[in-house]
Amino acid sequence: METIGIVVFDGVDDLDLVGVASVLGKAKVCNGTAGGLMLIPTTECDSVTTGAGLKIENLGCWKDAARCCALVFPSGAAAVEAEMAPAFASAARRAANSSTLLCSICSGAFLLSKLGLLAGHHVAVHAKHRSLIESLSACHAHNGFVKDGALWSIGGMQDSGYPKSIAMGIVLLEHFWPGLVEDVLARLELPKRRVDCTTPERDLA
Repeated sequence: METIGIVVFDGVDDLDLVGVASVLGKAKVCNGTAGGLMLIPTTECDSVTTGAGLKIENLGCWKDAARCCALVFPSGAAAVEAEMAPAFASAARRAANSSTLLCSICSGAFLLSKLGLLAGHHVAVHAKHRSLIESLSACHAHNGFVKDGALWSIGGMQDSGYPKSIAMGIVLLEHFWPGLVEDVLARLELPKRRVDCTTPERDLA
């Protein structure tokens, strides 16, 4: 059974965290055989506090990263300087070397940068962060939704009309549990829209 991990840290953006978790969690409600969802902290801790001050508990462990089919890295004002335990970093890099999808939402890409996983890759981030992440990571920053192999990212303006975190949840749903997309959108009372992939400079799909 596929399990998707959402990486959390103090200062994580509330909408990015809750948006993607709502879409994926609703898949479990629609069909009990859909995969699991867990919150994986970047440090060894019992809870994290979101950017809006909400305390999140019942966290998983960095060891769980290795058994996830995808790791989602939400954004947050603290993403650039988020603490990252060496054990978590090692587990995340091992996951990157397997078949695990690495998915960043806006400035969550800075967590991938801290892991050394962006060099030479294409990544979508907020417009104001593009120069910085390119200088830190020797990557190519873009707008929209970008697939570069097993690295998926969304940032800046994109045409689906969904918030970025909802859009990321939907493309993950389409990838792992496509048969549940219509049911999940209906339960969330969301219109069915395409989340189109940006193809900068070369075909990334």
